[in-house]
Order: sequence, then C-alpha cells, then structure tokens
Amino acid sequence: MKKVLYALIAIIGFANATMAQVPSYVPTNSLVAWYPFNGNANDASGNGNNLVINGPILTTDRFNNCNNAFHFSGGQELFKSTPNTNGINYTWSLWMKKINSDFRSHAIQESTNTSTTGGAFTCEDNKPQFVCQGIAVNVTNSNTSIALNSWTHFVITKSGSTFSIYINGVLSSSGSSSYNAYNASTWFKIGGGINTAVSLIDDVAMWNRVLTQSEITNLYNGTAPHTSNTIITNQPSDQLVSIDGMATFNLTATNPLSHQWQSNSNKLGWQTIPANIFYSGVNTNTLRVNNVSVSNHNQAFRALVNSNGCTDTSKVVYLKVADTCLTKITDTILTTVTDTLIIKTTVGLPTPNTTNTLLIYPNPAKDRITIDNGNYTVMAGYSIKIENSLGQQVFSSAITQAQFNIDLSTWTGKGIYFVRVLDTQGNVVTTRKILLQ
Repeated sequence: MKKVLYALIAIIGFANATMAQVPSYVPTNSLVAWYPFNGNANDASGNGNNLVINGPILTTDRFNNCNNAFHFSGGQELFKSTPNTNGINYTWSLWMKKINSDFRSHAIQESTNTSTTGGAFTCEDNKPQFVCQGIAVNVTNSNTSIALNSWTHFVITKSGSTFSIYINGVLSSSGSSSYNAYNASTWFKIGGGINTAVSLIDDVAMWNRVLTQSEITNLYNGTAPHTSNTIITNQPSDQLVSIDGMATFNLTATNPLSHQWQSNSNKLGWQTIPANIFYSGVNTNTLRVNNVSVSNHNQAFRALVNSNGCTDTSKVVYLKVADTCLTKITDTILTTVTDTLIIKTTVGLPTPNTTNTLLIYPNPAKDRITIDNGNYTVMAGYSIKIENSLGQQVFSSAITQAQFNIDLSTWTGKGIYFVRVLDTQGNVVTTRKILLQ
C-alpha cells in the first residue's frame, strides 16, 4: 500500500512540475500540447508531443525575446508523425506574424500527405480560413484581412461539424463543414504545405475540447514570461599587454551569424572598430589589437553578436598596458596640455642640431589647428601622423614646411587624437595627445 501511495505522490509531483512550465493564462484542462518555442520545439505541457525541426529557425518573439519563436519560409515545418487532437472536439491556438501575402500559409495541419483526412488552418491572401482536407470547396472563411508584419492571435475551434475562427480574441467567422476522421497516416505539422508564406509563429497550444470565450480572451491578453536565451556563452576577459605587444580578446557564441567589435575610448561613446594595421578580427569572435602603445591603456572593448535576428552584447573588457614607463610618463602625454602642445624631438644630426621643438595649438581645438614645425630643415625625412582613438588616420605628411594649418571638419568628430612623430626609418619617436572639443 505504501509503495502505491509513493508512486501516486511521485506521479502527482511530476505532473505539477511539468504543468508549472505552462503560464497561468493557458488552460490545463484537456491540454494536449503547449509549444512556447523557448529555444526549441518541445512540448512544455508534459505530454511529450515534441516536434522535429525541418528547416525553420529560431528568432525573436512578439516581446522581443531572443530565440523564442520560429521563422518559416518555403516548405519548412515542425512535425510529428501522429496527430495531437482527437479530431472530434478541439481547439488550436497560435500567434503568427505574416511577412508577405504572396502565398498560402499552412499554419497548423492535422492531415495526410494525400489530403484526404483532417484539416488545416491557413491564411491565403491574408484571410484566415479552415480547410477540410478532401473537400476542396467546403471551407470556413473569415472576411477579416490581417495586417502584414504584425503579430496576430488566432484560435480555431471544432465542435462536431462546426468550425469557428477567432482573431485577437474576437469571433470572426463560423460555419459547418464535413470532416473526414483521422487515420493511421495522419500527422501533425506547424508550417509545411505547398507555397508556404514567410511567417513567424509562436505560442502554439492545443486542447481536446472547445475553449470558452473567457478562456480565448485570456489567451489573447496573456503575456508570456521572459525567457532569456543568451547567444554569447563564453565572455571575453581583460588583457594585460606590454608596449608593442598584441592583445587578444576572444568569445564564443551559439550559432553566430555575425560579430562586430566596438571600442569606447576616453568615454566618448561606443564606436565600430575598423579593420586596419592596429585592429584585426573585428568581424570575428577574436579581436586582436596590434602594436599596443601607451594610448591603448585602459581602452574599453565589447562585441555585438547576431544569431537569427537576435543580438547579444558581450561584457565590457579593458586593455591594460603593462610597462614600468607608465609611472614615469609626464602630463604632456597622458593629460591634455592647455593651449599649446610642445614636442621636443631629438633628431639624428650632429651637434648642435640634435633637437627641434614642434608646437601644436590651440589645444584643446575646435575647428582648426596649427602645427609649427620649428626648424623643420633639421628633420628631413621625418613625418607626422595623427590618428583618432580607433587608429583611423586623419592626417599624415612629411615634415617639409614651416607650418601645417589643418581644417578639422574632415576628422571623425570630438575626442582624443594622437600625434605621432616618425623618424627617417618610419619608427615612432614620440606620441602625444590633442583634444578636439
């Protein structure tokens, strides 16, 4: 007797656990299947009516939850080899968003390959209808046209020979139609059929009874709980790299279709990182920062990953420059110099022509700067380059004249820019900072 009692308790506990996955607005009386599509095509009612995925892909649902609905196109379908309902009295419920109106959309079918038994709910020319298989002229049509690219709730009921279609909780059409009973070759499908329209389908449920108007209204007004299905499974981490080294940021994601790395330098806002000599792998799961310099210290990075129309953002990580020189660098490099930036450069000439002073003003700047090259004749073969915080070059020239007067309107906007002086071999001899406000 105790064993029987324990078995009953275990069965009741299992039933409660499975039904706990069904939202409160979904009636559980005579419920045979509940498909919330939370990352898969499984039946969450506990009845085991899981579906096989043949083509459709996961996408965002009507609440913008990632991987919580299915996108159908062509002849794609979710299916099982036996019907869900009893074919006598039943209710089907679903949310659907049609993307085009060119073709018939078989949203739900319980029929055979020869179309001789069962029936299907379809939307042809954006008008919902129920088709009784094998009786081509005997259909139950709704005169209401549904809007494209908008989520619509449908409920279809069968009470004996009477079929009814509800749109957004309201009865739209009803009529009588003969109906051939299921046989051994009858299957259940969501999607499928010939010339299926492009559509999104979500929250499909089925009962072996006719729901009341109150239950149908609650289904339409019900709000599914948010289910988070993150794309990024392993996050990038902070990197500590020496000057002239390479920093590598890596992540992994589920079924990624695209990657895009971004940087937020000096808290100027997130910007897409271009591929250049400083950054590689900007559209892959691994970003590499090449030839790390002092200007990269504390630079922030993140990645945007797209999968089937869903976007996930990685955590923010930082590049730290590991070099004892950081503790000795003066304010002329790490801090903006007010009014004029003074650069004293040693050049490869005999004494006394071993130094030259470059002046950049105003600093900060707004629309124009002047670079005074001082005794530029001693810097033959030297050049000057200016880059933004993402490594994009905004100015480059050999030092062959007394001054450069530079219009800033073609630069990439407000922020920190880095002035680099290069020697005759192309080596950077100094890097300084200017600010564009």
